[in-house]
Amino acid sequence: MRINFELSSHGTLYLLRPVSRAASAWVEEHLPVATWFGGAVVVEHRYIGAIIGGAIGDGLEVRGWTKDAKAQQGDSRPRRDP
Repeated sequence: MRINFELSSHGTLYLLRPVSRAASAWVEEHLPVATWFGGAVVVEHRYIGAIIGGAIGDGLEVRGWTKDAKAQQGDSRPRRDP
């Protein structure tokens, strides 16, 4: 399994870092007006579920987004991998 994104939680904001060419292309296509910080897209907590759901639906892998959270893609609170 190749990781395409790394996700980290910072309170009400999430940093979604593309770590593959496929992930970078996905961000360009789906988040064209994204706010960037330190090589990661800044995402408000209310949008993270839909964004991650879209990336996963397009076949991308996200580190920091567990199987349990994938089942609840509407849940805007990703759980950390153990």
